[in-house]
Amino acid sequence: MKKNLLLVKFGWLPDELMEFLRTKLLEHFAGLITDVSSHKKTLRLPSHAHDFERDQYLANDLIEELIIIAKKRKSFRTLGITRADLYTEDYNFIFGMAESHDIPGPKVAVISTCRLSNEFWNEPYNKDLFHERTIKEAIHELGHTFGLKHCSDNCIMRFSNSILDTDAKPKTFCAICQKKLYHVK
Repeated sequence: MKKNLLLVKFGWLPDELMEFLRTKLLEHFAGLITDVSSHKKTLRLPSHAHDFERDQYLANDLIEELIIIAKKRKSFRTLGITRADLYTEDYNFIFGMAESHDIPGPKVAVISTCRLSNEFWNEPYNKDLFHERTIKEAIHELGHTFGLKHCSDNCIMRFSNSILDTDAKPKTFCAICQKKLYHVK
């Protein structure tokens, strides 16, 4: 059975980044995901999701858009990627968000590259660091779509409250999360 991951762009993103994510996610989730493809259409960010005072987008609204696409495309997992700054009602900002694995229906997640770039923190651009942060957040959020919770071990599933937390965590699952991951349907 084909288990595809669909990548969906909200707004412009470099093709190089999308190819990097496609390759690395296929490697990282080998055995769980058999194909990674990109949605042909780049989506506009939903205007109703934009909070003008904050100049951020409500992640929940992007998740809803992804659920609609995932249903139409019958994707196994769907990951949205955006440069827009995201937030939720509970957090001032987030690097990403996933639909709960326990909820029936498509398994979707979204990540924002906004705060993953050194330029956001007034530091010089560093492509390798940007790519490393982006893949970590993508793996983390997709882990949630497989039912993994936040983990306190040295694990990709550790919660990131800051960019320093993202930098400090590994790109891999701990042994316990890895075992759980491969026992999910």
